[in-house]
Amino acid sequence: REGRGVPTEVRDRTRKIQSSLRQNYVSLIASSIGRDPLVISEVLSQAPPSAVELVHAGILTERMYMDQILDKVLPIEKENAHGAKGGKRMKIVHHGDYMNVPASSLGLAPKRKIWTQILFKGVSNPGIAVIPITGTIQDGKGSRQAVGSEPAVAAIKALAQRKDVQAAVLRVDSPGGSALASDIIWKAVSVLGTKMPVITSMGDVAASGGYYVAMGAEKIFASPSTVTGSIGVITL
Repeated sequence: REGRGVPTEVRDRTRKIQSSLRQNYVSLIASSIGRDPLVISEVLSQAPPSAVELVHAGILTERMYMDQILDKVLPIEKENAHGAKGGKRMKIVHHGDYMNVPASSLGLAPKRKIWTQILFKGVSNPGIAVIPITGTIQDGKGSRQAVGSEPAVAAIKALAQRKDVQAAVLRVDSPGGSALASDIIWKAVSVLGTKMPVITSMGDVAASGGYYVAMGAEKIFASPSTVTGSIGVITL
């Protein structure tokens, strides 16, 4: 049964978070296609909506079978190949190949290790470094799925010594973890802030220890769908 064994407060809070995320999702779709959010919400609530309903709502541009797609695409491909000079042939990528492309190679997923990337270098453009804090925060060296306090602090301290960097962005996408590790990273971020401007950019989640380390920056930016906040620590 729904909610069995789950405290009322936890269930209500979870529903509020889900409702907020859904509202933001619907608003983004509605604003991008210029439709009423109420219409989009009604269509998506039908779980799952049909292709006809999605086209009617403007979420999908058109619905076609594969042979219809090819009939539409192939003439364009022939025109590109035999028409204007330097025309390129259209490449059709199969679904399996598309799904096997690593998200990180497209900039859609963070790398699972501490690194710094210089976004701009030169006389007229200041060097801006990005430090991702991604995954659970752990004491020591961490792991492939977690951020360790030791490599994180080492990267932040090394960044403070670089003369080609004038500002840093702390990219936090973490549910938290060790309170001690979070405190150590927060201190390193705070010290870095005495050397250069440091801002925090929050990803999908920056809670508990993720929220903690973010507090070391002078400015914090979060998206409407970011789940963030201080959960607190209980010691027995």
